[in-house]
Amino acid sequence: MESILLLVNIVVAVLLVITVLLQRSESGMGAGLGGGPATADAGQTAQKPLVKATSILGAIFLANIVLIGMLNSRGTETTSVVDTAPQAEAPLVPSIPAPLETQE
Repeated sequence: MESILLLVNIVVAVLLVITVLLQRSESGMGAGLGGGPATADAGQTAQKPLVKATSILGAIFLANIVLIGMLNSRGTETTSVVDTAPQAEAPLVPSIPAPLETQE
């Protein structure tokens, strides 16, 4: 089951990258300085299906990642590394003899 979800996730990720790269850049540094398209709605009808496809593929990708995470964490206990680490004994401090008192 997990391998099928991973394969679907790879395919969705590739399709998501393709749909993002096919979209026309309409904003950015040049748009404010006159580098944008000649008209405000140039190519909008061609962009709408790509925007919808990007949104749908993004939602599928996100849901698939959450599902894979839930399947991987099923049946496992949550433990901390600190809880499983062996407890070290207190180091032995060598006893230092008390200084000899000299009587004058």
